[in-house]
Amino acid sequence: MYDGLTKVFDYALAKEMFFAALFVALFIILLIITKRIWDDSKIVRIEMKEE
Repeated sequence: MYDGLTKVFDYALAKEMFFAALFVALFIILLIITKRIWDDSKIVRIEMKEE
């Protein structure tokens, strides 16, 4: 009985950790993409100013 309960608890905890890690990874990827687009737009603005 107790073994089954801990197994279920461990599974739920692992699932929570997995979703947390997935969320963090998605957030970091989004941040990198946003920064890259922001840098590109800054470069474009500088080029437009020079013309």
